[in-house]
Amino acid sequence: MWRWLERWRRRRTRGTVAPVGEQAEPPPVPAPDPPPAEATPVTQPLASRIALGLATPAQACAAVLSGGSSDALVSQAVAICRDRGYAPDDPVARAALFVLTGQVARYRELDPSNALLARAYQRAPQRLRRRLRAAMSEIGEVDLVQVLTGDGRRALAETEREYLVRALTGRRAWGDLWRLVLQLPLKQAVDVARLFHGWQPPTARERALFDCLHAVRDRHFDRLSAEADALFERQPILLRRTIPGYLHRADPVMVDLVRARIALRYGESEDG
Repeated sequence: MWRWLERWRRRRTRGTVAPVGEQAEPPPVPAPDPPPAEATPVTQPLASRIALGLATPAQACAAVLSGGSSDALVSQAVAICRDRGYAPDDPVARAALFVLTGQVARYRELDPSNALLARAYQRAPQRLRRRLRAAMSEIGEVDLVQVLTGDGRRALAETEREYLVRALTGRRAWGDLWRLVLQLPLKQAVDVARLFHGWQPPTARERALFDCLHAVRDRHFDRLSAEADALFERQPILLRRTIPGYLHRADPVMVDLVRARIALRYGESEDG
């Protein structure tokens, strides 16, 4: 009996033996200790950094000037740039940022001719242009026609034209609105010319054209040729070449309009 107990004790202390044909599982390997918290890099999204006030000057300025940023993110970035005095090095971008952040004095000191803002607007994506238009409405003495049209070098989208007409009539800036008329396609120019409330241009040639635009009615456009339709869009050299051949077959009202437009562009009558 004592022999049997001794054999039983030895089997218990030797452990379990794997069955024939199977390998015993290796003992588990303990997991390494995690690194200390301060050694683990944490990359926060830009939106979080701006919301927490942790964005760098470059990040905050980029968010304000980005067409891809949400309105909520831009609003937070605008407050950061304004309160901390952040501004980009590029003068064109700086002009846009000063306008977007409402820093009127700094903008006027930087860009009294509005040339930098015009360049910023021309190269901005659509969403940023929308924000610039909204911000410019709050700033007086900005030449809106120059900024949006690039002095007539680019055609206006419908939203831009409507913005200018609304802003300029609201300011009663009739001289600027007349400058816009001279850069619009003919049908749009006629429509806008009807919005002046008793104002007339300063020179005789301009008044002649102004009166002609007021005389045009919708029925006159039914007989408008392609050459005359380009009256307010073509470069002066092209206008001079194409318009004279149109005069002999046009409606008298349109003839007067064309002659007045040519006289204004060249300082002479069409016959001269």
